[in-house]
Amino acid sequence: MILAISWSGGKDSYLAYHFAKEQGHDVRYAIHMFIEDNSFYHGPEELIYAQATQCLGMKLFTARTTWTSYEKDFKNILRQLRSLGVEGIVYGDLYIEDHRKWGTRVAEEVGLVPIYPIFGLDRDYLINRFISLGVRSMIIRTLDVEPYRNYLSKIIDHELFSELIMREADPLGEGGEYHTLVLDAPYMKCFIEVLEGYVDIVKSVFSGKEYVYRIYVPRKYRIINKSSM
Repeated sequence: MILAISWSGGKDSYLAYHFAKEQGHDVRYAIHMFIEDNSFYHGPEELIYAQATQCLGMKLFTARTTWTSYEKDFKNILRQLRSLGVEGIVYGDLYIEDHRKWGTRVAEEVGLVPIYPIFGLDRDYLINRFISLGVRSMIIRTLDVEPYRNYLSKIIDHELFSELIMREADPLGEGGEYHTLVLDAPYMKCFIEVLEGYVDIVKSVFSGKEYVYRIYVPRKYRIINKSSM
């Protein structure tokens, strides 16, 4: 089956991609939505592009949008992809049922099959699989609250997962507590090395409530092809 993936650039979308590939799917296209206020920030546009195209060999479709027009803009891309022969869309949602229902409805309304390779899987299994695969992922955005803001720009590892669990925080950040940028992973033909960056603070209003985020902006980085090593 020819598929597209809703691609954030973070750990969950990579795991969904990896599992879909293991299941024999042909994931050719990626969709990334840029929200105008950075509330969905997963890293600079050029790094998201490099991940999807240079490192994973997908064709990337993007849109600049707002939360108000997100669904309309997302559907427009899905229709384009369907005209290219895409049959289904992969999502990286983990366990929030409302997210799964939204993705399923939107996909089916444009005639695509919704696929959720990691939805509902055991938390500890996902953490252990993430670690065993050797996925290297940087925390690139957090809610400006404890304990998450302490981990901004950190690389996720077993120790960090364990600390979040010990502090009774969501170790996977499924509620938007933190977002990540995948720097290296098994299917990636290149990896990203972040050399320098800075911290910025942004605010977003969602459903009438204001949220404050810290984001890490890579200022210097290198994209290195593994074949050259």
